[in-house]
Amino acid sequence: MEVALNTIGYKVGDHRILPVWVDSQSDPAKASGAYAEAVEGKGIQAGVLNWHSSVAIAVMDVAAMSVGFDFTAGFINIANFEYMAVAGVGGYTSALLVINTGLAPWFAMVAGGISSAVLGLIIGMISLRLRGIFAACLFWFFGLALMGLAIKMVWLTRGPWD
Repeated sequence: MEVALNTIGYKVGDHRILPVWVDSQSDPAKASGAYAEAVEGKGIQAGVLNWHSSVAIAVMDVAAMSVGFDFTAGFINIANFEYMAVAGVGGYTSALLVINTGLAPWFAMVAGGISSAVLGLIIGMISLRLRGIFAACLFWFFGLALMGLAIKMVWLTRGPWD
């Protein structure tokens, strides 16, 4: 990474890149704590993680999503297949805001969370009176519809991941 940054003079456009090394011990617990400290304490705006740190962040993401699945499948007894699609809308929203408008990543992540919450609220209000297989089919349909939109709206999403 140092060689690549040195080649471009540690600059991208008008922005200067200052690498901050976070994880040197390959311990996922220390890596996630050090990454959080770097984001909050040092104010880094982007991070490139090594393998162990990436696994730790992915595990935390899956754990957070499993709470939503546990709530819908365990407590209210509805098979919900669209909550990951709603999270994907938030991810797409934040990424497209950063790429297309140049918005700071932290504000874009908040906007992505808000867009996911609004979409989840709308779908939740539509499905409020459905139970059993009817709710499962509605959630499945919304997940498939959002996936189809992401693939077909090439002008917005830049198409499928081939």
